[in-house]
Amino acid sequence: MHPDLEKLIALQAHDVEAKRLRDEMIALPKHVEALETKAKAIQGQRAVIVDLIAKEEALRRRQESDVKDHQAKIARIRKQLDLATTTVQVTAFEHEISFAEAEISKIEDAEIESMERSDGLESQRSLADEALADATVTLERERVRAAETIANDKTLLADVEEKRKTERAEIGENALSIYDRIAKSKGTALAEALNQQCTACRMMLRPQRWPAQPTTKALSCRRARSRWPLSRPSSNGTISRSTSMSRRSLPGYSTAAAAARCC
Repeated sequence: MHPDLEKLIALQAHDVEAKRLRDEMIALPKHVEALETKAKAIQGQRAVIVDLIAKEEALRRRQESDVKDHQAKIARIRKQLDLATTTVQVTAFEHEISFAEAEISKIEDAEIESMERSDGLESQRSLADEALADATVTLERERVRAAETIANDKTLLADVEEKRKTERAEIGENALSIYDRIAKSKGTALAEALNQQCTACRMMLRPQRWPAQPTTKALSCRRARSRWPLSRPSSNGTISRSTSMSRRSLPGYSTAAAAARCC
């Protein structure tokens, strides 16, 4: 086995973990921000509902005032009716009384409708209050969790970076250059091959090209276009799994095996 292979595998594990930690530290503030937006949206919806309830209450106050005005008008007209001396006057007063009573009936119906709307709005406000309380609790909990997780991730990331530096210092310059180039373009430079299949591109290696002896050789992968399945002997001495590196074999690898494509 090439002396740098196991070190490159360990380095990639550190790189993957470092990326995970960085991604998590970026994602958590966005998650908290999304929760803040949700809480503000719920608060805004509740404010709209409260405003509608206030408008309905103001409407009923005006309606009650209008009813009192009409009732006062009816009382005044009845007094005038008692003093009427002609049929025309009596008919006119009675018409005004009927009109005022009809208006009172309309206002009372509208007032009932307003009360029904207020009942529905009160139910909505109760739901909004519960949702807002839940969103507020969730937001505060996630803020604390995010702060703790980010602080912990920073510590873990610092430890991983130290391990990366140690691993990189022990890897040959040529192999490290190939690794960095592939990792930059593909995200990862190494990929295992299991049961004659490259896990990076899911293409099968040709049976005649699959190593038949427990040794480490490079096989190119056309679909991945940058990784090489590198066979590793299993514990029982058979070749059953491998790790891929690059389209060019690492220093010390068989150039003949490097020409064998898996797809």
